[in-house]
Amino acid sequence: MIQSMTGYARSEWTGEGKSYVAEIRSVNHKYCDVSIKLPRTLLSLEGMVKGIIQKEFSRGKFDVIISRNGSDDYAKRLVLDEELVRQYFNILQDLKARFGLKGEIDINLLSGFSDMIKVSPVEEDEKEVARILKRVLHKAIISLIEIRNREGQALYNDIAKRLNIVLKAINKIERLSGRVFLTYHKKLRERIAAINKSLKIDHARLAQEVALIAERCDITEEIVRFKSHVNQFKRFLSRDKGVGRKLDFLIQEMNREVNTLGSKANDAVISIEVVNIKNELENIREQVQNIE
Repeated sequence: MIQSMTGYARSEWTGEGKSYVAEIRSVNHKYCDVSIKLPRTLLSLEGMVKGIIQKEFSRGKFDVIISRNGSDDYAKRLVLDEELVRQYFNILQDLKARFGLKGEIDINLLSGFSDMIKVSPVEEDEKEVARILKRVLHKAIISLIEIRNREGQALYNDIAKRLNIVLKAINKIERLSGRVFLTYHKKLRERIAAINKSLKIDHARLAQEVALIAERCDITEEIVRFKSHVNQFKRFLSRDKGVGRKLDFLIQEMNREVNTLGSKANDAVISIEVVNIKNELENIREQVQNIE
């Protein structure tokens, strides 16, 4: 079944005191365009995330947001600079001894030196983080595919209904096409008679003229090609995904055939059916823009 390009999905993974959240939003786009927002400490995994999305989808604009614990704060820790503490302690003892100072060198005194405690990033196992990201991302992708499939089903139903209307119209045109020749024949006889009522009609010459007109107005080839495009369109419509561009191309070809058909037939009733077909094709074209 065809798949829509529109959808939103969210997944979450929690474990070992960590929490990862993946959000994916997709909309229409001619190609596969992926925008990724990651925590600063995970930027090295951007290529991996983009590759996963591009492997799963062929078209659409994707906004992928991955966060953990709301920020990068958990990936930091406080570290005591023991060497610096030792130096402070030794200096303070030296000051006491050299100048005969009183007082204890205790925690209250040492805690006043703020540079002894530093914020240090936690070294992570990148392979483990990548494994977790793949897990949470694939979960979001599964949800997104389900949503896009549901929308794809709705698109399929609407397009199939409109294709049936188009086929009924083209079949009606095919039935009416035979009368075009008869109409031209009748009009030509009436015009000749109107020019000179006493003029004797050369039926052989008239037949030649009608044959030439009939050849110029024959819409059989356009009808055959149009039906072929419709059948091919239906086959593509029944496939899983990645058919949006092909469907768009076929719509253009159907429009080209029906335009030629309408101009060649030059018949009022056929023209009405041509307008109906073009209206349905435009509606189908708008729907096709949302198919992957």
